[in-house]
Amino acid sequence: MKHKLLTILLTLIAALCLTLGLAACGGDTDNSGNTGSGSDTEQGTTKPDDGDKDPDKEDKDPDDGKEEPVEHEHVYTVENVCGVCGKKWEYTEGLQYVLYEVSSDAALPNEQRDPSYCVMGAGERGEREESGDIVLPYGYNGKWVTMIDEDAFWDCSGITSVTIPSSISIIGKGAFMDCTSLTHVEIPDSVTQIVYDAFMGCTSLKSVKIGKNAVVMDYAFSGCTALTDIELSDSVPSIGNRVFEDTGYYNDPSNWDESGVLYIGNHLIEGAEVGEGTYTVRTGTKTVADQAFRDSSLTGVVLPEGLICIGNQAFDGCEGLASVSIPDSVHHIGSDVFRGTAVYQDQANWENGEVLYLGHHLIEAKQTLAGNYTIRPDTNSIAEWAFYECVLLTGVTIPEGVTEIGTALFYGCSELKEVTLPKSVTLIGDAAFSECVALADIRYDGSHERWCEIYNDTLPEHAVIHCTDGNYDAEGNIVQ
Repeated sequence: MKHKLLTILLTLIAALCLTLGLAACGGDTDNSGNTGSGSDTEQGTTKPDDGDKDPDKEDKDPDDGKEEPVEHEHVYTVENVCGVCGKKWEYTEGLQYVLYEVSSDAALPNEQRDPSYCVMGAGERGEREESGDIVLPYGYNGKWVTMIDEDAFWDCSGITSVTIPSSISIIGKGAFMDCTSLTHVEIPDSVTQIVYDAFMGCTSLKSVKIGKNAVVMDYAFSGCTALTDIELSDSVPSIGNRVFEDTGYYNDPSNWDESGVLYIGNHLIEGAEVGEGTYTVRTGTKTVADQAFRDSSLTGVVLPEGLICIGNQAFDGCEGLASVSIPDSVHHIGSDVFRGTAVYQDQANWENGEVLYLGHHLIEAKQTLAGNYTIRPDTNSIAEWAFYECVLLTGVTIPEGVTEIGTALFYGCSELKEVTLPKSVTLIGDAAFSECVALADIRYDGSHERWCEIYNDTLPEHAVIHCTDGNYDAEGNIVQ
């Protein structure tokens, strides 16, 4: 009897030790390092009787039932550590930084706007020693790193790769110009501006992937003669002039269509050599780049539904262009897009001889426009600089449905006192109200929090923003 009780006691102790051991280790670990739950026997579960077996599962993979490692996208903090798993972001030491008190980029999250650091490179040009792989940090001295400065790595011929973290929003003018050993660049979705000449002359650059939010400015990749692999997201907001000129892709005749038009993905890059007649832009095209058809012989153009952006001066100087229909999908139109065309010269297209509309799009207002003006209620977009120096204009009402207030829209409207903006506006461009010295009231059909998200530029100090949740001065203080 004692022997039997001893056996039972030892069995219970062994089972208890096994249970505690499994709990402490979190399960068995296979040779690959994956943590699993073990077999049915080890877990103490009851196996089904033979009659309950599924013949289709007789040869079940022995690894089935084991837990895979939990994978996640690393979310790095200003301390360069992943906030989820604690993984450290290893970045290049010895770089120089400058602190900017205020970032003007409204696309940045609030916590990354003010203040933040800008990467300056490492030393003066001609004295730099950067080479190999450059990895930029998320943060520095407890603040975000959000910009790469103008000429920061210019002429660093030893750099072979650069890793740009998702804290960066601006890549400055000429930042990596003439980095002749750089072979590949991936630009994250956080980047909103790739400024002029940013990667110009990177003659070994073979591939580039550009995130969905980047405005790509003039000559950004010009002269990258080895560049043949270009990935442009459909969501890229706009593409500047000659961005990809003299790249491997540009220089390959097979990339140009039979009419002499160059596309990259769903973006029309250039078509200045297109002949007379009507050209139909390819279905699925999202943007027409700046100056794409400038001074061409076009007499007509068919733009597809789904097009979003028509760049600056895209058809400027196309004297014979008499027929164009802009689809309602377009929400961004640059400046001087149709200057010098037959469409522009046709007075029948001008409302009361003072405001040019093409379809549901306001293209330009003459500087003689005076008093209070209400934009047509069916308007989808307003071109940049449209009301430039309309010095007799005193008030403007913009209808619901317009989503962008373009760059310098009211620049120099010195007598403009009041502007009414709809809730549909999601972006207000740089210098939209510059030199509007008389501006006193902005009536915005949204909250002040939303206003701060879409506008981050200066206003006259006496201006009041009337929001749905109160009235605020230019500094964000509540006023009566």
